[in-house]
Amino acid sequence: MAVAHRTAAERTSAFQTEGAWNQDGKGTSIWDFFTHSSTGGKSKGDTADVVSDSYNCWEEDVEALDYLGARAYSFSLSWPRLFPDGNAAGKPNAAALDGVQVFGYVAWSLVDGFEWNYGYSIRRGLFYVDFNQPGCGRTPKTSAKYYRQVVADNGFHSDEPSTEVKGHFPCNFHWGIADSTLQVT
Repeated sequence: MAVAHRTAAERTSAFQTEGAWNQDGKGTSIWDFFTHSSTGGKSKGDTADVVSDSYNCWEEDVEALDYLGARAYSFSLSWPRLFPDGNAAGKPNAAALDGVQVFGYVAWSLVDGFEWNYGYSIRRGLFYVDFNQPGCGRTPKTSAKYYRQVVADNGFHSDEPSTEVKGHFPCNFHWGIADSTLQVT
């Protein structure tokens, strides 16, 4: 059986990691409205306003991607960050007009499947984030080191073309990196 080599890649969504919910002219998103409403199901005033704060700490996030050996990164931006009134036909945010590199607004974090599957009480990605220090320093968790080794041991090569992998995963397969997507082999 041939083994397909895959490019090590990560993916996030704006709500999971972006932060800066009301900075630089960003409009209110559906998630902002939901988490600030009385029906949002939050406890102790949790709103997800900061999350991983990749908006302000993106340089450390890029370093974390490099540490993991990621060769590709897929992310989303909060729509109201680009169009504060929520309508593409409306006036775009000045940052979008000023030619600001959108990469600086990216959000980065991983839902760590290892922690979810093994019942850890803290389930916040692969790195500890120190919000009390300038630059929001990231320290790799044990799970980040484990994941890095899994990637290294499985020979993900960026110089080979990606191929689709089909088949069935064994029932005890657990080292996926996202709870709601396909597991990576």
